[in-house]
Amino acid sequence: MKRYGFLYLKEDSLFNVNFFLKKGKIFIKDSLEDNISKDLFKITPFGAYTQDLKALSEKLELLFRDKKINKWCLVLPDSWQKCIYLEEENIPKKTKELKTFIEWHFKKSYNLKPEEVRFSYILKNQNGKNKLLITFSLEKLISSLETIFNNNNMHLGFIISSFWALSFLIPKKGNWALLNIEKDTWTLGIFEEDQLLSFRQKIIPVGNLSILNEEIERTLKLNQKPIDYFYFNFNNLEIEKNGFTLNYNFLKPTLENIIFMRDPPLWWEDLGNIFLGALYGLS
Repeated sequence: MKRYGFLYLKEDSLFNVNFFLKKGKIFIKDSLEDNISKDLFKITPFGAYTQDLKALSEKLELLFRDKKINKWCLVLPDSWQKCIYLEEENIPKKTKELKTFIEWHFKKSYNLKPEEVRFSYILKNQNGKNKLLITFSLEKLISSLETIFNNNNMHLGFIISSFWALSFLIPKKGNWALLNIEKDTWTLGIFEEDQLLSFRQKIIPVGNLSILNEEIERTLKLNQKPIDYFYFNFNNLEIEKNGFTLNYNFLKPTLENIIFMRDPPLWWEDLGNIFLGALYGLS
């Protein structure tokens, strides 16, 4: 019987659930929702990193009471585990050359040295085009969390952002889009069944919701096919759904295909949208 630990870490709070699976059912062992000091993390345009390793370690040690946990899953805000989506003819296919290409992209586009980031990637050739999805976090964040887990004899395995955790929950039918709006970042992916067609992630413009609407609409209109289903997830308390007015002409056939995922707080019934998505990814 495998036991899992789930940790959703944010700038000012953390959510933890320890559970096990038995006959397809989820049994909760422990759960914790707590605030943390904003001084623990430094937020940058490229992500976040730990400023006070000792204080964070003391906070997280409370989560490690169950020594029988087989696997830990860490969920990070979209702005802490960013994604880049590239479609270019000259993307190399060989591993060594591809790694060099990705490192060059970090230097050129983000002014980041390769040793400053931890990244993974998926390379696919679809309809004759090379498509590259890169997921990355600041090395200082991941290495500090690994240190805390290792010091407590815990294995930090699955690491995922909010957007991709939520994507696991959506039926892969037709053309669909997922929009996740967090405190300072919006992330939009357009898919055809399980194939990613386009992806965009940007900082939310401060104090101007109309610009946010325009940017999202512009991204959606680049899609060549109408969208069958459009999924929203709001995790930004300053943005209200009734003030978020998009032009839905890109949808087919009617507005009934706009689906709001459950609002904050995180927990959905006993667990939560993001938790359920991460659980799907773990299994």
